[in-house]
Amino acid sequence: MEKPLLAPTLSRLRVDREPGQTSARLSAGLDTHPDSTSQVGVHGTWSEWIDDVTQAKPQRFAHVAHLDDTTIPIDADHSNLAVPHEFGDTRHRNLTYTPTAMTRFREYFHPSITDDPKLVTRTGTGVGVAVLSSRRPEPPDPSYLVPTFRWSQAVDQVHRSVTQTRAHAGLRLYLNRPWFSSGDDELLAVLLDPSGALPDQYASRWGIDPVWADTSTMTALSVANFPNATTTATGMSLAVSTGTAPLTVSVAGFVPSFDEDRRLWYCDIDLDLGVAGSTAYFPFLRLAVARYQPFALPGLELSTAVLADFTQIIPGRTVTATTVDNRARLRLSGPTTWNELGRRVGTGPAAVAGSRRVRATLQKLAGRNELDWLPVGDPVELTCQPDGKAFAWTVDFPDRPTELLARYRFLIEEHELHQTDQDTATDTVTVGDQLVPVARRLVHADYLPAKRGLLGGIVIDIEL
Repeated sequence: MEKPLLAPTLSRLRVDREPGQTSARLSAGLDTHPDSTSQVGVHGTWSEWIDDVTQAKPQRFAHVAHLDDTTIPIDADHSNLAVPHEFGDTRHRNLTYTPTAMTRFREYFHPSITDDPKLVTRTGTGVGVAVLSSRRPEPPDPSYLVPTFRWSQAVDQVHRSVTQTRAHAGLRLYLNRPWFSSGDDELLAVLLDPSGALPDQYASRWGIDPVWADTSTMTALSVANFPNATTTATGMSLAVSTGTAPLTVSVAGFVPSFDEDRRLWYCDIDLDLGVAGSTAYFPFLRLAVARYQPFALPGLELSTAVLADFTQIIPGRTVTATTVDNRARLRLSGPTTWNELGRRVGTGPAAVAGSRRVRATLQKLAGRNELDWLPVGDPVELTCQPDGKAFAWTVDFPDRPTELLARYRFLIEEHELHQTDQDTATDTVTVGDQLVPVARRLVHADYLPAKRGLLGGIVIDIEL
């Protein structure tokens, strides 16, 4: 009998590991045909990411390891397998362990048969198992943050209008290499403290910008504020403790992606501002982050906490352009408020108008390049007015000399105004009977297609 009559079968497979161990112990039930099987060998196969910073990008490597053979007693249909597997590190891996049975009668066959393992062995079905990481991951190394947006456009053919919306999505956090310090499946965790009881260095925080008269309520951050998280968890132990009890946090986990051009990892982190979403104006956000290995021994899932830079969440803006009586009516709306400069100017719409300038410029494409847009006349200021509990800016754009076949567009710009020194001023605001020097900060810009109407005037081009 060249081969064992039955393929070996693994059952109740488990891999055990102690904190800090570089090896693991594989244990399982083993069913064989003992009359024809002398021993069973198990080999493990896996692949894993290695992020070598001297290479252009992370690489995936495949591995095979043969574990110690298990001798099968001739009278035992069922045996218990227990063999060590040395990895040389503490990382998590996803393995497949496959048993292979050797014939009990190998010595009776000619070397031409026994030299080919396939002729004297029978291989069973592989069983997958996760080997847990046995130490905490290394802390992440944040590089920088940029805001992210969602842009949308809606065209109303009946009312001859175009509406363009810039909604905040969240932010993109870039991370320095390397990644996978604890093995595959390593995530970036945003650390959260819904109770507000933890020291600030261990949890993400946000709040309104005190420069602005913003009355928005910023409730404590929770996993609900991170709608695109890959996974969430509560009660995760930090690498620090108070007394005998470790500090615990909630986490929102994100899968990093690799940017080959920048040679950096990044995570797109969407934010839901909740009840503050319709009113908050540039609130501050400071993330506390950690590496998160879901496949780690209990209590060792998180690295030490690291604080990212402060950033501000950019408020949404909606620009609507409508053709009314052969003219373009422009409107900008979104959360806003006033600063100290606006408070000095007045209250309500006067305070908001004193804190910013919203202007529309008609532009004409003077060449074939998109850089060849030139202004047609001076910018026109939009007027601030109440819009429910918020404010909006509107204008019926005045007629300008235009050509029927030329390409036009409206440039809408919103600038904050801040009091400054005379030497750096770019504008002035009248406070009482005095001109106050101010500087501008651009906070929104958008383009809307326009054209000369068949009856003259400047209208919205809803075909583009």
